[in-house]
Amino acid sequence: MKKQNEPENEDEILRRLGLDPVKDYQLIHDTLSLYYAKPRPEKIRIIEFRPSDLTDRMKQGIIDIGLVAFGPGMTPEEIIEHVMPTDRVYMGFKGTRAIGFATANIQENAVDFVGAAVEPQYQGDGLYNEFVMRRVSLAFEHGKNTVKLRTQNPVVYLGVTRSLDNLAEIGAINSYTEKREHVKGMYGRMLTEKRPLSNIGEINRIFDVLDYEKGDTFSLEFRMVR
Repeated sequence: MKKQNEPENEDEILRRLGLDPVKDYQLIHDTLSLYYAKPRPEKIRIIEFRPSDLTDRMKQGIIDIGLVAFGPGMTPEEIIEHVMPTDRVYMGFKGTRAIGFATANIQENAVDFVGAAVEPQYQGDGLYNEFVMRRVSLAFEHGKNTVKLRTQNPVVYLGVTRSLDNLAEIGAINSYTEKREHVKGMYGRMLTEKRPLSNIGEINRIFDVLDYEKGDTFSLEFRMVR
């Protein structure tokens, strides 16, 4: 039986945060292995690819996921342009079916989260947060402490900040700073069929300044301190 003041071990801390430790995926520290997702009856696997590895079938899977996630706001050509070129592609699979993807560019001083989408029925199930963790891990592997992205979506913003908050709580980083720039008219229109909203009003209000019909977006930069 655990004593009242006995410190939690790593697995206990991860489970308290809603994480599920596994043995087959090392994230940031050689001694810390985790799968960033709420425990599921059937595990969703995430596989990393180089762009040259992508088959036509996988590219079509990216397009199909984007069309479902974004709605009629984007064409197949625009989805590919939105996520390519890229240095890494992460794809989530349930069985052999792709259900989500994320891409990342390795830049001189940062890793750019180029694009990501998850099928609606799997949104909120931890898959996007796992994509964030994989790309943060990529940044650290290449000696970068900064990640960047552009988004009109408060849910994406919330997913990134929650992931970084969790990394700080488990001691993988000490803290992080955020730089936010309002970029007017970048996309020319709203990329989704409807304006995206998170379940936190305070976060949604941050995005109220964007003119979605004109394609405004936020350019975000997060610098992690280790």
